[in-house]
Amino acid sequence: AFQVDYAPGVAMEVPAQKQTDAARRRQIAEAVALARKSDAAVVFVGNAPEIESEGFDRASMDLPAGQDELITAVRPRVKPAPCMGRAARASESPTTSPI
Repeated sequence: AFQVDYAPGVAMEVPAQKQTDAARRRQIAEAVALARKSDAAVVFVGNAPEIESEGFDRASMDLPAGQDELITAVRPRVKPAPCMGRAARASESPTTSPI
């Protein structure tokens, strides 16, 4: 038997300013605490539907605010910790190198 737990990590919002830095740090800390007591973790990242539609250009190919920090915080705490991306188009992240 196994148990699945969930911590949101960071808000997938547009614009990223909707979530304060303090709230982002708190959610990342909750995700790290959960990862520390887990046998495995899956980090889901990607883009909110608001920036996945046609008709406008993105200013950057980077993942939305806080997601790279989430990956960096969780991955060293538990193995395995694969990252799963949800995006209709390419995103760039310096933290998604091979595990």
